Amino acid sequence: SSLSYSMMSAPELPEHFDDVEVLLILRNGSYTQLRHQYPLTCGLVSKLRTALIRVLKRSLLKGHEVKALSTEDVTLYTLIEAFTSEKEFLRTNWPEPMILHSVVVEISVKSINLSPPLQRELCLHPLGGPKYIKVQGVPGVGMKTTPVELNGIKYALANMDLRGCNTETGEFTRVSIHFNKDFLLRVKDYHEATQRPPGTFEDPSKTSPVKSPIKAVAVEDVSQTDGDEACNSNYIHMLAALPKETCVQCKGHRQIYCGTCSGRRMPDADQQLPPRVHIPFDVLLLVHWAETLHKCTGVHVGALCEEGTFLAMDWNKKLVPTVPLPLYNQKYASKDNSQSAEKVSNSENSQNTTKSELREEWQQVVESLDHTRDVVLFPCDTAQQAEAFPWSECPHIHHIDIAGETEGEEEVVKSQETHPKDVEPARVSPRWRLVVLEANWNYGKHMALQIRQHRALLGLPPLHFVQLSNITGQYWKFQTEGHAAVSTIEAIAHTAGAAGCSSDTVDAMLTLFLLQKHRVLKRIEMGGKVPRAVEVSGAGLGSWKDLTDSLTELE
Repeated sequence: SSLSYSMMSAPELPEHFDDVEVLLILRNGSYTQLRHQYPLTCGLVSKLRTALIRVLKRSLLKGHEVKALSTEDVTLYTLIEAFTSEKEFLRTNWPEPMILHSVVVEISVKSINLSPPLQRELCLHPLGGPKYIKVQGVPGVGMKTTPVELNGIKYALANMDLRGCNTETGEFTRVSIHFNKDFLLRVKDYHEATQRPPGTFEDPSKTSPVKSPIKAVAVEDVSQTDGDEACNSNYIHMLAALPKETCVQCKGHRQIYCGTCSGRRMPDADQQLPPRVHIPFDVLLLVHWAETLHKCTGVHVGALCEEGTFLAMDWNKKLVPTVPLPLYNQKYASKDNSQSAEKVSNSENSQNTTKSELREEWQQVVESLDHTRDVVLFPCDTAQQAEAFPWSECPHIHHIDIAGETEGEEEVVKSQETHPKDVEPARVSPRWRLVVLEANWNYGKHMALQIRQHRALLGLPPLHFVQLSNITGQYWKFQTEGHAAVSTIEAIAHTAGAAGCSSDTVDAMLTLFLLQKHRVLKRIEMGGKVPRAVEVSGAGLGSWKDLTDSLTELE
C-alpha cells in the first residue's frame, strides 16, 4: 500500500532547528521542554543531522561536553528520538543507531540529485521501516565503496547489514527505506528529462573535433586522413601535458593561457594552439561579482579569437563615483528620467558621503552600452533567434579614444583604411558586440532584468537580445534549464556558428573547453567525484537508479 503524505494535524517542520533546543537534548537528554514534536519523516531526520553538525561546528558545546557525547550515530539517534512523536515506532523498526545513521546519510545525499519540488516532497516522505536490498559484491572486496562528503565530513558506504553478508556468493544486504511508488515515478521522469543524450560526455581526447595545427607525418600504408585523425585524437593529450609558464603581464604561473589577463596566451603554448579565428562580432563579457575571470570559460575567446575581439568588465555592487552618460546615450535620456534615476540611485546607496556622487558600478556598465552596437545573448520574451539576427548589418559605430570618451557618431566604416589616424583601430569596430553575462542562471536572469529595467528608467533605447535553440551543451555543470543551457564559451561559439562561421571555426573556439572536459572525465576515471550532469540520477550512495529501475517490482 502507498504511504500517506497527509499530515495536516502535525506541526510543520522548521527550516532550521533551534540551536538552543538541540543543545538541551545534547546536554541532559531531556525533551520535556521541546515546543513541538514531529512525525518520523525523511525531512525530520536529515534536518536534525544538519542541526547536529551545525552545533558541533559552531563550538556551542564546551570541550568536556563534546567529549561526553557518544558517537555521531548514537547522538543523532538521541536527537531523532527526542523530536519525533513516533518514538515507539522508531525503537521498534530502527533499534540500531548505526543503521539509522547510514540511512539518514543516504537520504541527504540522494536529495542533492532532485529538483527543488521533489526535495520538498522527499522532506515530507515518511521514513517508514527499513527495506533490505540484496546487493552483489562483498563490501571492501568486490564492491567499490565511494566516500560521501556532507557538511565537510566524509562517510564511507556504511548502510549495509554485514550480518547478512555471504562471502561465498558475494551477496550482502543493504538497508534503505520503502519509498512511495508514485514518488519514485516522478523522480524517474525528472531524471529522464534532464539526462543529456548518449555520447554527450565522451572523452574529447578520443573523438576530438579540433584539428591539430601540427600535421601528421605521412607513413607508408597509412592514408593522410587516418594520419590526421590520429594526430587530432592525440592533440588534447598534448595540450594537457604542456607545462605551466610565467605570464609576462601578471607574472602568475599559468598553463596554456592566463585567464586573469583576459586569455593572454603563454609563449610556448602559443605555438601549439590553433591559429586565432575570426568571428563576425566582438565579445563583451560582463563578469558577475560571484565569478572570477580566470575560472570563466568565456575568457577562452581572448585566447582563441583574433586579438581585439574580447573585452571583460566587472558587474559589481560596489559604490563608484557617478560619471555622465556617454554622448551617444545622452540625447535619449530626458531630464526627468535622469533626475528620477539619480533619486533611485541615492535611495539605494544610502551612505555617509554625498549621495549624488556614488552609485553601484553595474549601473554605469549598463549606461555605457550602445543600442546601435551591443546585443545581449540571453533568452527573454523579446529575444530573436541568433540565426535570424542581421549580424552583417551593424548600423552605427562610435570612435572611442584611449580615455574611453566618445568623440562622435559616424557611419559604418567599410574598410580598415577609412579609420581616422588618431584613433586606435582596435577601439573602432564596424560590427556588433555580443554582450555575454558570465554568471549562473539565477544571477544571469537578474542581470538581464537589471539591464532592461535600468535603461528603461533612464529613457535609453532597449538593447537587442538574441537566444540559442536546438543545441545540446556538453558542460559538466548541471543545469535545470534544459539541454540548451550551455557553458559560456559554448554559447559564444554556437552564436558564432549561427552568425555564419564554419564548423571548423566553432570547433577551434571550443579547444580549451574540450581540454577542460577531458580533465574532468579523466578525474572520474581515476575515482573522482562524478558531476551531476554526467549522471543526473546520482552516483554511489546518492544514486536513485537501483530504486527507479525496480519500479515494476513494487506493489
